[in-house]
Amino acid sequence: MEANNFCCMKMVFICGALEPGKDGVGDYTRRLSAALIKQGISVSILAYNDKFIKKKIEELQSSDGSEIPCLRLPHTWTSKQRTQQAKNWVDKYNPDWLSLQFVIYSFHNKGLPFGISSQLKQIVSDRKCQIMFHETWLGLKTNDSLKYQIIGFLQKRIIKRLRSAIKFKVVHTHTQFYMRELNKIGFYNVKYLPVFSNIPVIDIKESPYKENKKVKFVLFGSIHPNVDFVEFFNELQDFYKHKMGFTLEVIFIGKSGRFLDPWINELKSRKIPFSTLGEQNPESISEVLQQVNYGITTNPSFVVEKSGTVAAMREHGLKVIIVAEKTEPKDTFKLKFNKSLFEYKSGNLKEFLEDGHKKNTDVLGINSVAQKFLNDIKAG
Repeated sequence: MEANNFCCMKMVFICGALEPGKDGVGDYTRRLSAALIKQGISVSILAYNDKFIKKKIEELQSSDGSEIPCLRLPHTWTSKQRTQQAKNWVDKYNPDWLSLQFVIYSFHNKGLPFGISSQLKQIVSDRKCQIMFHETWLGLKTNDSLKYQIIGFLQKRIIKRLRSAIKFKVVHTHTQFYMRELNKIGFYNVKYLPVFSNIPVIDIKESPYKENKKVKFVLFGSIHPNVDFVEFFNELQDFYKHKMGFTLEVIFIGKSGRFLDPWINELKSRKIPFSTLGEQNPESISEVLQQVNYGITTNPSFVVEKSGTVAAMREHGLKVIIVAEKTEPKDTFKLKFNKSLFEYKSGNLKEFLEDGHKKNTDVLGINSVAQKFLNDIKAG
């Protein structure tokens, strides 16, 4: 579809917060908006419940060379104040479409925004509306606590009310698993929209990626609990000890979280070199991702598609090994794996590693995702 078919279209995105680098959905929305602006769409963003500010802010935010008008409303305001200010702003802008970037915790710190459907209905009015479910509700895993199951039950009811209040023309989500769960509660014809990376691939003078005897693994992002990484490292070392001269290195980057220490202790005990880089700017992260051979994630396979860190590794050409926490969805679900993703199970690592660390090219970037978004909007 040609971009000029969308010229003069006006769109407002609604998300929770827009503090750069501090809110994943806000960063996602900003990058998607910038890509749409480059295709001739007039875009602005409303942060409806911004926990990073104490007063209303109207500003231009920048992403990928584009400037985007933004209204940020503080979470400390009453819902009545935020609804009225948001409605006035949307009415003034008068968009053809609204896009709700939905994470239930973006609209209430405990994930229970009971009045959100009526508030958003006032803002949306009778305009055409799309929704992206970045997350759904708690209680979908076999090992979820009773507390999570109760909260999830209430969250599901809130989402059902939202479905009744607003007739969404287009419904998107990032994962095959969420598509099925949403279908169960009446969101039919949910469309799959792949997640893209919030870490642009930077140009470097000379590619550091080389086929040599130092094999580097990067674990980017949060480390989940209950991961059998001991067996994983057993198989990893067992494979490379037969490869004369090969050495291993593990790099941790991003917000690894409180479960990092057991991994470090295991690497120390095995004398495997490692480094912990912590949070870095996008340029530094991109440079690191271009210098390693494989990515690692501890996200469970059935929700791995929604991970921005996994998307970043894949867009940088890495095959990603899922060394996941021990949990399963309550309902039987089998993910159709992309060839750039590999789910580690005890005993299967050797066959994967024998294939070699070839660069992965089977992934959609921001521009392709933006085009699919627009095509789905037109079809809706």
